[in-house]
Amino acid sequence: PTITVPDQTPSDAGTDLVLPETAGPTAENFTVTAPAGLASITVDGTTFTLAQLGTPAYLAAHPITTPDGTLTLTGYDAGTGQVSYSYDPDVLSHTGSAPIIDPISLTVTDANGITGTGQINIGITDSLPVAVDDAASITEDASPNTVTGNVLTDAPGTDTVGADVNPSPITPATVTLAHGDLALNADGSYAYTLNNADPAVNALNDGETL
Repeated sequence: PTITVPDQTPSDAGTDLVLPETAGPTAENFTVTAPAGLASITVDGTTFTLAQLGTPAYLAAHPITTPDGTLTLTGYDAGTGQVSYSYDPDVLSHTGSAPIIDPISLTVTDANGITGTGQINIGITDSLPVAVDDAASITEDASPNTVTGNVLTDAPGTDTVGADVNPSPITPATVTLAHGDLALNADGSYAYTLNNADPAVNALNDGETL
C-alpha cells in the first residue's frame, strides 16, 4: 500500500502545504492505494478503520491534535482512495520569518496487515501586524486645545499586532508637527495639542480645515 500527498508548494522542498496561523480550518486531501484492500489509516498515531473512515459523524467527533494544530478527517472515497481532511493551525510564537513545520505521520494498512507510510509537512507562517489609520479633529481656539485617543483601539478599526504580541508595540515619543504637538504613549494613547498661535491656524475661516 502507498500514500500520495499532493505538494501544494513545489518551490519549497520542506513543505507540502503552507498556511498562515490565522487561516482557520483549511480543506485538503491525500490519496491511499491498497490493492489487497484497505483495513485502516493511522494519522499521527490515531487509527481509523475502513468502517470509521466511511462514517463522517465519527470522523468529525474524533479530531487529531498535532504538535502545531488540529487535523480532522472529513471523508474517504473508496473509488479513488482520496482521504479528505481539514487542518486548523495553532497560533504560534515565531522567532523568525520562516514557517514552523508541523510534520504529520501517515500509515496505511491493507487487509493483509502490510503497511505503507507517508507524511504531511504543513508550514505555518506568522500573521502580520495590521495598521489602521486613525482620525481626530479639534477646533481652533477651543478650550481645551487638546484632543486625545488611542492608535490601537480607536474607530474606525482597531490595529492588531499579530500573534507574537509585543507587550510594548509602540515606542513613546513627543513630536512637533506642522500645526501642533503630538505625544504618543507606549499603550497607544495619544494627546494632540493644537498650536493656536500658528499663522496657518489663525488664518482659517469658518468651515475651513487643515
